[in-house]
Amino acid sequence: MVEKPLSVGVIGGGALATQWGLPSELLDVETPHGEPSSRISKIAIGEQVSVFAILRHGEQHARGAEINHRANVEALRRLGCDLVISVSLAGAISGRFDTGMTVIYDDVLDFRRSTQSFFGPRDACHVSMSPMVCPPLAAQLSRVAAGLELPYGGTMVVMEGPRFSTRAESKMYAAVGGELICQTIAPECFLVRERGMCWAGVCLVTDRDTRDPAHPVSTPLIFANLDRFRARNARNLLGILSGLRPYDCPCRSAEHAVPKDLTEGLGPRRPPSREGDDS
Repeated sequence: MVEKPLSVGVIGGGALATQWGLPSELLDVETPHGEPSSRISKIAIGEQVSVFAILRHGEQHARGAEINHRANVEALRRLGCDLVISVSLAGAISGRFDTGMTVIYDDVLDFRRSTQSFFGPRDACHVSMSPMVCPPLAAQLSRVAAGLELPYGGTMVVMEGPRFSTRAESKMYAAVGGELICQTIAPECFLVRERGMCWAGVCLVTDRDTRDPAHPVSTPLIFANLDRFRARNARNLLGILSGLRPYDCPCRSAEHAVPKDLTEGLGPRRPPSREGDDS
């Protein structure tokens, strides 16, 4: 008997099917929160994993404040995703990580001022975010990381862009446990958990943030290192996804946090409304 494939949503910035050289389908999904940032690419990785990939910033690279995170997450939920992986670029606050590394991190420090939620101001809902990566998924990711010789574990700081952090801010982030820094993976990581899906984070380290006075973080430096390490990072991400297997987890049900009248209003997970060719 063939086990149902693991359905993995990937929210990131690259055309994964093209990078991997794999066939894909383009899907359109309607949500009550508007349109996702892009059409969704469905990619089969063997018989064990189905990937549904969204371009977080869209084709025109929208600024972070313009991203419709709720639509992105809801679209993946309606496609039946079991877990969502946030893929991003990051700076290394900690000397534990260096430029060019693909890191599977497992915790988040959110320093943004803005917020998004699926719950309204009158909803008495509280979803646990500890641990951010549930134990069954963490065990798989740790195993996969060891096999690929990738670092596993670490805390991602999310700051509000578009500016980079000051040296004083970076020192503060390090002092409270931050090891990596980006501007994009929140609030989507929290919205994923609100919608009863597992979450994990994978990043490509493009710079040393403010640790290297000779090469401080800058947009040209980030894009130069993205071009330099893009292919290797894509291979690493494919290796991570290929190593995952179906599993059971309490994240799949958020009833412990959400009143029954709200869970009844979520609607079922369902297939996409239309399909097209990835051309």
